[in-house]
This record gives sequence, structure tokens and C-alpha cells, in this order.
Amino acid sequence: ALLQEVMPIDPGGLEAAPHLTDLAGRIADSIVGYFLRSIVGLDVAHFPERGAEREVDYVLTVGQQRIPLEVKYRRRVGFDDTRGLRGFLEHTVYNAPFGVLVTQTDDVQIDDPRIAVLPLSSFLLLK
Repeated sequence: ALLQEVMPIDPGGLEAAPHLTDLAGRIADSIVGYFLRSIVGLDVAHFPERGAEREVDYVLTVGQQRIPLEVKYRRRVGFDDTRGLRGFLEHTVYNAPFGVLVTQTDDVQIDDPRIAVLPLSSFLLLK
């Protein structure tokens, strides 16, 4: 049964159990949401897909600025995976100076200086 199974979310554990990668991604997304909501005074929202605008996992509001945050917990993250973040950043009405991409490993390269890439393990140390 799934509830009795050990669920690896570390990159090494997922390499040994690649069939659990999708589930690990969902768990990582939930961990990030729980972590963000545990920060007192931080306004956290979900940005659902709206017409041509893509979904963003979390939007943090700090003062008058917004910070979009996307979780892509997989071995390879490509240009397509940042469409939601980039789309949000391009709308000046959202007043978002940068976005955050939470990943599985620290070797992800994104060719957009507006997007800060952090592995989940480092992100969870920020509090």
C-alpha cells in the first residue's frame, strides 16, 4: 500500500525509483505551499490559468510587489517550464520584479535574469 511505502523525494532516491517522480513532484509542491503558509504575515495565493495566462503555483505579495513562485521538481527543467513565471513577470500590472523557480537539483540553468532558481533543499533553509 502507498501509505506503507517509503517515498523518496531526494534526487538520489528518485533515481533508484523513477516511477515515483510524478508523485514526488506533487509532494514537493505541497511542501513548498505548507512552508510558505507557515511564514507569519506572508500573503500567499494561487494564480490559476486565466485565458492566455498560464498558472503559477504561488504568488507572494510583499508590500505592493508580487513574487511569482513555480515548483518544477524534476531532473530536467526547460524553457517551456518557465512560461507561467515569464508570463506573470511580463505583465507590469502585477508589479513583479522577479520570480522564483524551485527545482529538484542546483544545476538547473534558466536563461532569464528575472528568474531565481533554487533547489528545494536550499529553499527550505530560507525561513
